[in-house]
Parts: sequence; structure tokens; C-alpha cells
Amino acid sequence: PDPPSPVRPQFCSPPRKLPRRYLATVLGGEGQNDKADAKKAGAVLAYGNFLTIALNFVILAFIIFMMVKQMNKLKKEAPPAPAPATPEDVLLLREIRDSLKK
Repeated sequence: PDPPSPVRPQFCSPPRKLPRRYLATVLGGEGQNDKADAKKAGAVLAYGNFLTIALNFVILAFIIFMMVKQMNKLKKEAPPAPAPATPEDVLLLREIRDSLKK
């Protein structure tokens, strides 16, 4: 192996330990129809699509939750109105009731 060049970072060149089949698929060689060939042979569990959709759902749900939370924070609740004063006739009737109890 060549010593690392100070001009070119290490991550520019592909690692030497990658399997040939993977490199052939990435570079456009043989092995591009691996998934199609596997489907012909039997059931294939393609979990990548499911994980992508689930992750997108979680991200969007979190964003919507935060938006609703902020909207509720901005929408301040009005202070409760004070209880209306009792009319004079009700006060007079209470006084009469209390004096009759004695």
C-alpha cells in the first residue's frame, strides 16, 4: 500500500476490503439485478423501504407535534372572569334566612 498523500484525504479512495460484488454493483458492472434475481428465487424481505417510510413518519410526526405545541403556547388562555357580584335582594334574603335560623 502507498503511504497516504498529504494532498488527498484517505476517504477519497475506496477501502480495499470491500467485496467485489458490491463494487461491481456500485460501479455498474455485473450483479445489478441481485434483488430481482433473489425475488425470482423466493421471498425477499426488503426492509430498507419500510425503515425509510417509518423514519419519515417519525420525523414528520415530531415536527407536527412541535408545531401544535408552539401554537398552543402562543394561544394564551384568557384569565377567568371574576364572579359577578350578587344582587342586593339575594343578600337581603340571605340575611333574613340567617336571622331566622338563630
